[in-house]
Amino acid sequence: MPDSFIEFGQRLEKQDPIALTIAAAIQTYSAVKVHPNFEIVEIRRAGDSDSYSEILVVDCTNDGVPTKNRIGIRYRERLGLRFFANANKLPEVRALRQDFPPTSHQNHVAFGEPASLCLYFEPWSAVERTWTAQKHLSRVLWWLAETANGSLHRPDQPVEQIYFSSEFELVLPPDFDAKAKDKSLSLVVKPQPLSGNECRVLIASFKPVTEPADNKGYLDVSCVVLTLSPVVHGGIERIPVILGELHDRLEQRGAPVLHVMFEEIRRLATGGGLPKSNKKKKELTLLVLNIPIVRAVESQPERQETKGFVIHSGLGELGVKCGALFENNRRYWAAHVIGASGALPTDWRDLELEPVDVLPAFTKERARAANGIVPAGPVGVLAGVGALGSVIANMWQRQGWGTWTVVDPDHIKPHNLARHVAFTPHIGWHKARAVASFEAILYQDQHTWKAIPTSARNFQNAEVAAALDAADLVVDATTTLEFPRDLSTRDSVKRATSVFLTPSGLGSVLLMEGSNRAIRLDALEAQYYRGVINQPWGERHLIGNRGYMWAGAGCRDASAVIENDLIQLHAANLVRQLRIKSHKPDAAIQVWHADHGSGAVTTDQIVPAGQLMDTLGHLKLLWDTGLRSKVRQMRVDKLPNETGGVLLGYFDLTLGHIYIVDALPPPPDSDGDATGFTRGISGLQDAVQRAQERTGGIVTYVGEWHSHPPKTSTKPSLADIYLLAHLAGELQADGFPAVMLIIGEHEERWLTAQSLI
Repeated sequence: MPDSFIEFGQRLEKQDPIALTIAAAIQTYSAVKVHPNFEIVEIRRAGDSDSYSEILVVDCTNDGVPTKNRIGIRYRERLGLRFFANANKLPEVRALRQDFPPTSHQNHVAFGEPASLCLYFEPWSAVERTWTAQKHLSRVLWWLAETANGSLHRPDQPVEQIYFSSEFELVLPPDFDAKAKDKSLSLVVKPQPLSGNECRVLIASFKPVTEPADNKGYLDVSCVVLTLSPVVHGGIERIPVILGELHDRLEQRGAPVLHVMFEEIRRLATGGGLPKSNKKKKELTLLVLNIPIVRAVESQPERQETKGFVIHSGLGELGVKCGALFENNRRYWAAHVIGASGALPTDWRDLELEPVDVLPAFTKERARAANGIVPAGPVGVLAGVGALGSVIANMWQRQGWGTWTVVDPDHIKPHNLARHVAFTPHIGWHKARAVASFEAILYQDQHTWKAIPTSARNFQNAEVAAALDAADLVVDATTTLEFPRDLSTRDSVKRATSVFLTPSGLGSVLLMEGSNRAIRLDALEAQYYRGVINQPWGERHLIGNRGYMWAGAGCRDASAVIENDLIQLHAANLVRQLRIKSHKPDAAIQVWHADHGSGAVTTDQIVPAGQLMDTLGHLKLLWDTGLRSKVRQMRVDKLPNETGGVLLGYFDLTLGHIYIVDALPPPPDSDGDATGFTRGISGLQDAVQRAQERTGGIVTYVGEWHSHPPKTSTKPSLADIYLLAHLAGELQADGFPAVMLIIGEHEERWLTAQSLI
C-alpha cells in the first residue's frame, strides 16, 4: 500500500525556483539539486506577511537508517523543508508521511500538522552564525539516522513531554540628613519584631505632615526630630537616664535641648492641635537628635551624630510639662508664652529616658565604604542575568558599584533557584525584573537599577538601544557567542566586556575592550582561542562538563550541572578584576582555572594584539598584529626558501566576518626552495583536530598561507590561483569560502575564491 502524505501548505502554481523569494530556501534548493540523498518533489508556501514561509517538499534517502528499525524511520522519507520570511525564525523540517512515528526530539505542532523534527539543540540566534544549506541537509540525515538507531536521545534524559544596648533599634531612612529640617515632613516608624520579641527594630521614614497619623502599620509613637547647635568634640560621657540630665549635659557643651524641643512641639500642634489618646496604655515619644560635631568653637562641623531616646511620655503630656502646650477639650494646643516671669516649668526634667541605638540606613555610599571602593562606578548595561550574571549583579548591588540596566528576556523557572539569585516567590518573574528588584530591597528609596525584559541583541528596541549607547560600560554575561560579536559592530557603544564560565565550571574568562575600543570583543575572542590552542592551560580549558539536568523534558531544556560554589568563586574573581580593569584604558584577556581537588585558583593573562581587518568582496577578514608577526617570523626562518602552512579560524556568516585565529607551521614533510613550496601533511590532521577539540569545535581549518621570496610581490601566481580554486572546492561542502594568505617581504595579501571572481 503506498504511503499517504500530509498536504502541508499550498502548492505554488509555478514549480520553478525563480518563484522562491526567501534566501535560505533558494540556497537550499540549489544544495538539494546537487545532493545525492535529496530530490525535489514540489515547492509550496504557507502563511502570510511576517508568517510567510516557503516549503521545499523533498524525498530523502538515507543509508544510515537500518532496514526495519524498531523506531519506524524509513530509508526514504518525504520531508517539508520550511523557511520563513522572518529571518529570526528557525527553519523547520516537517515529516510529511501520515504515519511518521512519534519520536523523541520533536517539536510541538498543531493538531493535524505534520511532525516537526527538532534538529537543533541550540537557539537559532547561535545556529544561524554558521548555518549553510549544505550543513542543514547533513543535519537532517544525521537526525533521521540517529533516531532510527535509538542513539539521538541521551539515556539519562527524562522522556519527552511529562552604644547603646536598648530594647529599641532605630533605622533611619537613607535621606534622613537631607529631610530632617524639612518642616513639611514628619518622621514615622514601623516596628520590625525580632523572634521572641526580645527587641523591636524601628524602621523610620518621612511622610507629609498632612498625611493621616493612623496609617496602617505605623507604630503608635510620636516622633520629634531636633537639630541642635554644634557641639565641640570631647570625652565620651555616660548615658543620661532622665530628660533633665540629657539637657544639662548638652547645655554644658553649647547645645541645650529644651528650647529647640519647645519650638518643635509647638509647631507640631499648630493648627488643629494634637489629640489626646483614649488608650489606657502608656504613651511614648521618640526623640531623635541631630548633633553637629566641631573640632573648635566657630569651626565648621566635621561630622554629625544622630542620637535617639525614647521618652516615657506621650507627646501631648511632654508638651504640657515643658510649657509648650496646654490641654483643652481633650486636645493639646500650642501655648503662646512660656511664663510671665520667664521661669521654665521643671516637670519635664524627671521624665525617664531610654536610649535607642540609631542605625544609619544602608546606602550605596556606605556599601562602597564597607567594600573599600571609592568611585561610584559606571552607568552600565548588564546583558544576561542567569546563574553567573545574577551573582555578579548581586555583588555589585551589595558593593554599591555602578548604576545598571539589566537586560534579559528569560524568566525564573524552579530549577533556576539552585544557582540564580532568586527565590520561590520570583518563579515566573522576568530574570531582569527579579534581579533589579533586589536593589530596591537593599536601598529603600535609593534604587536606580532598571530592568528591560528582552534580548540585548534587540538593537531595534528603543530602550535597549538607548541603554547601550548611554552606558559607560556594557557587560556581556549572556553566555552566547552572538551578542558580544554583534556588540562589536555597534560603534555607538563606549566600551564592552564579556565574562563567562567554561563548560566544566572550573574555568572562567574575562575579555575587556580598551577605552578606545581599538580592539573589539570579537577580535579578543579570536585571540583568546589562540591562547587556548597554544598554551598548556588550554588543553582541557573548554573541554568537559559535569553533566546535564533537564528542567523539563524537551531537548532545549538541558542545563549544565555546575556547583553553585563554583559560580560564586568565579563571579568574585570576575567582579573584582572587571572593576579594577574598568579604571584602566587597556584591553585585557584573563582566564582563571580552579583545581577541583585542592581548590587552588590560578590565572593566566594574554596581552591583546592590535586588531587588523581586510575586506574580501562582501566579507571582512579579522586578524591581529600578533598573528602577523608570527607568520612573518616563520617566513624569515626559512629564507631564502618559501614556506607555508595551514590557517585556523572560523566564520560568522551573519556578520559576514572571517576570523583568523592562528597559522600552523609547515609540516615536517613539506618541501620548499627559492622558487616554490609544497605543503606536507605529516601531523597536520592531528594538529587541526587538536585545535577543534581545545576550542569546543569553534576553530577549524579555513585555508592556507605561504611566503614569497625577497624582492617578489604578493600578487598570486597562477599556481596560487589553482590552489585557491582547489581549496574552494574542498570547503564547498559546508558552504564556506576558502582563504589564502601570501606573506611577502614587506606586505601581506589575503585572498578568497570569491574575491577573485
